[in-house]
Amino acid sequence: MLPDVDVIVRASDDVGRALRKLVNVPALDQGSSLLQLFRDEFSRQNSRIDRIDQTLTSIREDIARQNLQTAQNFQALGQKIDGLDKKLDASNVNNVARAQNSMLMADDDLLTALVNGSTKELIQSFPERPASIDRMTGPQLRAVLGELGIRSSRSMTVDGLKQSLRVQIGLRPRRVVGA
Repeated sequence: MLPDVDVIVRASDDVGRALRKLVNVPALDQGSSLLQLFRDEFSRQNSRIDRIDQTLTSIREDIARQNLQTAQNFQALGQKIDGLDKKLDASNVNNVARAQNSMLMADDDLLTALVNGSTKELIQSFPERPASIDRMTGPQLRAVLGELGIRSSRSMTVDGLKQSLRVQIGLRPRRVVGA
């Protein structure tokens, strides 16, 4: 009897397919396929971890910048509050001085000096007595009013500046003669 070639061909095809499957068995390729799979997966996981580390580093830097900005904002706010405290204190001092000045009876009585509205320092060119106001020049009057935080226009007359200063320090305005 002669061998059946068709049967032999089919059998050899089946054996070939079976042998190709054996390549995936770790014991036959000394585990190198499985090892390569682990290396590839390990590499992918390392890449993911690196991206997570970069993201966390970026988040930390953002938080550090925000913390610095917040600290700077609080410092600026503290300085503004200190400035407001000074202004409030100066306003209180000046209100007491105005009340005392409003009680003066004569032009030669001593004035209670007012302080600069921002620095709380005594105004250097502040008049000593109500009569002293009448001897002040326009620039002197503007300087004192400026330290009190009062803006005066250049078009204001010296008499207008004197009246404004009198009112600002608690004195009654002088009656204008001829009015």
